[in-house]
Amino acid sequence: MGLNKEEGMGKVMDKKSFKKAESVVANVVNDWDPYCLLEQGCPEDDFVFEISMVVGQIDNIKSEETAAEVISQIFSKQFEPEYFSVKDCMDVGTRLYNHLKDAGIVG
Repeated sequence: MGLNKEEGMGKVMDKKSFKKAESVVANVVNDWDPYCLLEQGCPEDDFVFEISMVVGQIDNIKSEETAAEVISQIFSKQFEPEYFSVKDCMDVGTRLYNHLKDAGIVG
């Protein structure tokens, strides 16, 4: 049997914690909008799959750099690896880590 999205890749997250993490990650990723899709009027759910994948990796986010690594791995796999190196993802990784930390989800 497969994992449900609340289970992600690490420990099981209760639904409330999952929704909180999902909201924080969605806000950061949608604000980042790497392909300017939202800016062009695309629906806000364009990155829902990638957002869910990031939430599934929350246990691996221990710093700004590990947040950048998670973003890099997921977006490189889903899109074009040459645009999503860890270095390219450091700004969004820093924002992600800080927002998750402020929300009491990590750190």
